[in-house]
Amino acid sequence: MNMRALIQHYRGPLLFLLKFAGVYVLGNLVYGLYIHSYYPLVDPITSFISSNTVSLLNFLEYDVTPVPDAHAPYVALLVGERTTISVFEGCNGVNVFIIYLAFILAFSGKRKDFYTFFFIGAITIHIANLARILLLFFVSENLQDYFYFMHKFVFTGVIYIVVFYMWYLWVRTVMRNQ
Repeated sequence: MNMRALIQHYRGPLLFLLKFAGVYVLGNLVYGLYIHSYYPLVDPITSFISSNTVSLLNFLEYDVTPVPDAHAPYVALLVGERTTISVFEGCNGVNVFIIYLAFILAFSGKRKDFYTFFFIGAITIHIANLARILLLFFVSENLQDYFYFMHKFVFTGVIYIVVFYMWYLWVRTVMRNQ
């Protein structure tokens, strides 16, 4: 089989991969420029997720204060004078959303379905990310020895499982509507 026939045979998957990679790279470039424009201060999206987290913790009757660092891009969440966790730009869920968005754009569907999944995905990822940060707060407060493992593996895995499930729902929706 010659190269042209091979490319023609795998045209669909190759287009999907090119679209996915293009949206992912472009999204990360734009996001990187956005983050860099605020450096060395914390960006507004990270401040927003930090404020949401503090509001939920205060609602749960934890006395938590958000303190943006004046010389670094993170918000420290303090209980009394002690930093329990720090929320960096990597904690705000934007990179996870970029991966989600790259997939639903690459695996094309109807425009109406796209907008629905775009907004539902953004809300779901935000809620899952808030839950992740809340749980990390509780791990930091109560099980400090397990913090690295829970942060690096467990909660990161869980948020990607949420994204994979939303991808699955997207593919099912697109395939049903064809």
